Amino acid sequence: MLFDKKGKLFGKVSIVDILIVVIIIAVVGGLYYKFGNSGTVTAFTKTEKVQVSFYSESIPKYIVDSIKVGDVAKDRVQTIVIGKVIDVKVGPDLQCEPNSEGKVVLSSRPDYCSVTVIVEGQGIFASSGVTFGGVEYFVNKPATEMRFGNSFFYAKISDIKKAKE
Repeated sequence: MLFDKKGKLFGKVSIVDILIVVIIIAVVGGLYYKFGNSGTVTAFTKTEKVQVSFYSESIPKYIVDSIKVGDVAKDRVQTIVIGKVIDVKVGPDLQCEPNSEGKVVLSSRPDYCSVTVIVEGQGIFASSGVTFGGVEYFVNKPATEMRFGNSFFYAKISDIKKAKE
């Protein structure tokens, strides 16, 4: 007989022990099915080097001058470190304002400029964007409050790509 009078399989393993093992296997299988192929970020998800470009069309020049290569880039709201600044590109100030005729025209203010800050960090790259610290970032994400070293300003993400090794 397979089971003895005490309900043990071959006289060694009880039915309750078998049920517990089956339940544990089912739970582990269910978790793998749920998180294994869904693209959900877990502690075991592989990160890679990613470059993210942050753009602001009009900020004071003194803020741009304070950003240095090597500064830590951090999302102020999410308190997530994105990476380190690898390049700062300065351009003309781009403001759209109405002129004396009421038409909206492109204008520029003195001592203001546009800036693109390129940051390199470890993230989870996907076709839909990049994930840092469990938060998803994507191109044109609006008004991201960013800190670059001691500087702070609102910036949009203008580009995301894998970093060259």
